[in-house]
Amino acid sequence: MTLAAGPLRSVVASRFASLILVVLAVWAGLAVLPQRASPDQAVVLAFAAAQNISLPPDSPVFTFDDQLFSHQCGRFLAPAGQPMRLFPYGETQCQTAAATAIAVVYPADIRLLWALLTTEERNEFSSSLRDTSYWLRQSLTASIGKSFFEEYRPIVRAILQNALERSLAQPQVREAIERALRTVSSNDVDRILAGVVPVALERVETNLWNNVRGWFNPGSEPVGAGQIVAGILSDPRVRNHLYTTLPPVLSNPAMADAAVLAAAEFVAAAIDDPRLPQLLQHLLTDRRLTQGLGHGALPEGMPRKLLKLRSPTDHNPLSAYVLRLAMHGHGGSVALLLSQAQYSRVSAVAGRGAMLSVVKRQ
Repeated sequence: MTLAAGPLRSVVASRFASLILVVLAVWAGLAVLPQRASPDQAVVLAFAAAQNISLPPDSPVFTFDDQLFSHQCGRFLAPAGQPMRLFPYGETQCQTAAATAIAVVYPADIRLLWALLTTEERNEFSSSLRDTSYWLRQSLTASIGKSFFEEYRPIVRAILQNALERSLAQPQVREAIERALRTVSSNDVDRILAGVVPVALERVETNLWNNVRGWFNPGSEPVGAGQIVAGILSDPRVRNHLYTTLPPVLSNPAMADAAVLAAAEFVAAAIDDPRLPQLLQHLLTDRRLTQGLGHGALPEGMPRKLLKLRSPTDHNPLSAYVLRLAMHGHGGSVALLLSQAQYSRVSAVAGRGAMLSVVKRQ
């Protein structure tokens, strides 16, 4: 009995010690978790002006330090058909921000992340981007020769030509272009032609006589109509004239609508072309291109700078929230609690946002 009691006491002591460690671990975890304030400390908010913004029914709320580094400081509850409530965490700084800060809603996208960078951080990021662009240009120029472009030019031209033909064949595009052309006055047409026709006649006459002389010279090649048109459009006098006369004509709303619609159909047709995935696959596996990009295409630390991470192991809760929405293909908005100085800095880049005003404190 004595021999059995010793091992039994040892097992009991070991299990008791393990239980104590588990309790301590749970207590430590609960101690560092943010504690939401009691419901009677919630703040009822409403948009200061009518807004067409869809807020998640439950989303985090963020405050910022002097360097605009984010801290999650509560939850923003906006159930459909019910008042919007801010439930700040129990920490003093969160309670203070809920009571005194400017509450504003911004789209949760990369523009907000850019606005939250300090001027020094933006300058550093821009400098890295310029260095990267220069390095890529130099590397690709050195590794890609004429044969590269000659190889891919036919398929690129075919994809673009097919997309252009398909987009212009769409009835809605043709109707939009016809409506736009009807808005062009005869005076506008006369003003445009006045600078093009004389150059066109000069080019046609010159090439006509060159072709006539070429009939008696077997070694010369005649100039085709396509070459003549290209020469007219490339003439500096025509380019300068069109730069002056076309913008006022193209700036009317009907022209803008037709251009946007045609561009959208063009992009859709290009993406729908079955040759495009083949082209991308060839590009991604082309050793000339991958060798040109190398391992330095994206400088080390650039994503970390944009996400405002202070070290490789740091965690920025707002950046993580925006990135998670983007990775899941979800748009969204986020509520921020800003001081007046912080709001001035952020709104200078990201715009005014949608202001929230306090309806009551529960």
